[in-house]
Amino acid sequence: MLGALVAPALAVDTSRPGVTVWSPSDGDSVYTVPAGVCSIAVSLIGGGGGSVPGKSHLAGAGGYLEFRMTVVAGQEFLVQAGGQGALQAGGHSGASPSGGGSVLGYGGGGASVLREGSTAQAPVLAVAGGGGGAGAGFQAVQGGDAGPTGAGGQDDTPGGGGGGGTAAAGGAGGVSTFETSTDGQPGAASLGGDAPDVAGGGGGGWFGGGSGAWAMGGSTHGGGGGAGSNHLVTDSRISQPFNRTMFPRENAQRPGRVLVSELPCSTPTLSAPTGPPTSQVPVDPAPDTVPPAVPTTTSAPTTTAAPTPTSTTASTTAPAPTAPVSPPAGPEGPAPVVPPVPPATPLTLTTDRGVITDIDPGQALTVMGTGFRPFSAATIVIYSTPVVLGTVTTDADGNFRTTVTVPTSLEAGAHSLVASGTAPDGTSRFLRMDVVMDGPAHASPPAPSGGPALAYTGAATVVPALIGVGLLAGGGGLLVAARRRAG
Repeated sequence: MLGALVAPALAVDTSRPGVTVWSPSDGDSVYTVPAGVCSIAVSLIGGGGGSVPGKSHLAGAGGYLEFRMTVVAGQEFLVQAGGQGALQAGGHSGASPSGGGSVLGYGGGGASVLREGSTAQAPVLAVAGGGGGAGAGFQAVQGGDAGPTGAGGQDDTPGGGGGGGTAAAGGAGGVSTFETSTDGQPGAASLGGDAPDVAGGGGGGWFGGGSGAWAMGGSTHGGGGGAGSNHLVTDSRISQPFNRTMFPRENAQRPGRVLVSELPCSTPTLSAPTGPPTSQVPVDPAPDTVPPAVPTTTSAPTTTAAPTPTSTTASTTAPAPTAPVSPPAGPEGPAPVVPPVPPATPLTLTTDRGVITDIDPGQALTVMGTGFRPFSAATIVIYSTPVVLGTVTTDADGNFRTTVTVPTSLEAGAHSLVASGTAPDGTSRFLRMDVVMDGPAHASPPAPSGGPALAYTGAATVVPALIGVGLLAGGGGLLVAARRRAG
């Protein structure tokens, strides 16, 4: 049975806005809503599966889930961050079993769980599933990635991979038809299946993934473990849900975590940014304003004269600018707003090397993000003083990947990389990654790609405006004192 539930003390870093973060080492932790807070923004990332040393890419990635929820002061939640799978062992959910283990292979990741109440028996609000463990046989193979439905693990023929958990059932165990073999164990409610021999264990989740099968035929073969599934209850207090497989796979072979940002009762409601979407791609309901006349091939409304507050000189009866103005013709919606200070957000920006903490002047970084409106513009900015590094158009799934260059004039110390853009519901969306640059910057190194490091076409259309999340430079508004989990 579980031991006493003790919430470790919080470490407060007042040098920057931030969020409260729980990691697997915190066990089962009770979070109590403080006075003056009326809603919280929550992100859960499930634990990654275990993998063969030097082949972290074979670990199944944990799932990702975020949402907002209205709360009242004194309300309690149990936080259980998902542990990473390891050799012969699955990751836990806080202090509870979760990911499936393995005899000689790698265990599945533990699910990250948020419960409404202070005990491990309290009702579940949200789950981010754990990734499947890698098979470690003759040919190491990948475990499945967690998500709304967990992906199955890869086959190491004749050792079959385990199936992924779904919203209604655990994943099936891997199957082998080889004479000397053992089938995998299926997943169950919350638990990943345990794996035989060198096969990978299933990830934990709302329903856990099944483990891979093991077979012996000249060589030892072990299939990868299936991943667990995500889950979010249907509740009128919950809004802006975002439930998907981790993109990019930044959580492969990493511990899970739970992040909570407190939103004060005085926080204004986020409103959709005004500005015209183009008619190139069907998206969410259009903003209230009608764009200036833009040639389209569809039956766009052209007779209604709606107010356009972004223009101070254009006629209200014949808006037909001939010069390019914001938003640009390509991306959907207006150019992103660049806040004057780094926005407080529980959402993480990442790179092709995962989340990094150190940068160098002149370094080229490939940054990646997700969760934006499809075919919209995202602006990459580095703080403390905001400097625009570039812009990118998201793909049909609202994801982006682009390379930017760290300014050579950047001072040594702590900085924040932020991607600013638009969420599918029209609200502003920010992803953030905090980094440190050690040592003095070099004065005049050669500019990459034959041009200035900060070259950015269209930057003049991006202004440091204040938006509905209350980013007021002088204090007040939404910024919450930074609080990070100790240890």
